[in-house]
Amino acid sequence: MKTIIDLGFFVVDLHDQLAKTQMEYLRTLPVKDARKFVLYRGQLMSRMELGKLKDYIGHYITVSSFFSTTSREDIALIYSGYDLCHSSSSYESVVFVITINLHKMSCTTENMRQPIFAKVNHHSVMLDEEEVLLAPQNIFRLKSIEKRSHYPVSSIFMTLCTGDEYVENVQDHLNVILSPNIYLETKKLTSVYSLEDLIRSKN
Repeated sequence: MKTIIDLGFFVVDLHDQLAKTQMEYLRTLPVKDARKFVLYRGQLMSRMELGKLKDYIGHYITVSSFFSTTSREDIALIYSGYDLCHSSSSYESVVFVITINLHKMSCTTENMRQPIFAKVNHHSVMLDEEEVLLAPQNIFRLKSIEKRSHYPVSSIFMTLCTGDEYVENVQDHLNVILSPNIYLETKKLTSVYSLEDLIRSKN
């Protein structure tokens, strides 16, 4: 139990450090990325989980743990494992394509009601991967899931919600439901849940 509690404090500290790093990251973005930019995450996903995810197209979803992404699509394709899967496999290669609209986000610590993410490749041994880490509880709108034409990969298009009034209200709801044990969450990083599922599981 002590190990779990200690780990909880570590994750809380990591979340806080990520929030501080975010401010500097947003200030240093090139002008062309000042309003919108795209992140990618490649991974293998079970066909069952992907099928469930398709049921939530057009809805809001959340990821229950830290979510590692990259600003390089070619790196995400490598991590998707598209060369490892075949038609009889129970897993499918996917690439999350996450659009972030920055025009409603603050570059100061005054606005704490916004998604937390930051570039962390300078802390990684793989400097060329351009890693951007997203904190737990960020909320996304699932836009579509499409098969790629040149690779055996499904692209999962999502938008990270920033400033939407409805999503902010849902975020408040989640904070009430998940606190104080949000940092003891044990869901797998690869799992993605709809807000309805997550709220139901906490009741």
